[in-house]
Amino acid sequence: MWGKKGWINPPNFMFEASCNKHDEGYNKGGDSAKRFECDGKFFIMMIKDTFQVEGKLKRTYYQIWALIYFLAVRLCGKKYFNYIN
Repeated sequence: MWGKKGWINPPNFMFEASCNKHDEGYNKGGDSAKRFECDGKFFIMMIKDTFQVEGKLKRTYYQIWALIYFLAVRLCGKKYFNYIN
């Protein structure tokens, strides 16, 4: 549904590098714990990205987007993760 392999492709805007790194983690795969770790790292990377933005209001705006992205991958990303038994 979401992401590069889904039918809804959200804009990467300032999070493009973080999104690409997250995709690499999903391609590498693993178990449920690895997926949770990958998603957590994704959120942290996006929050770090927001500190490149000038102005508290604009930074907060992007931090809200980071949270939305994180929640989206937690809720909808399971079928895109490469689960390895």
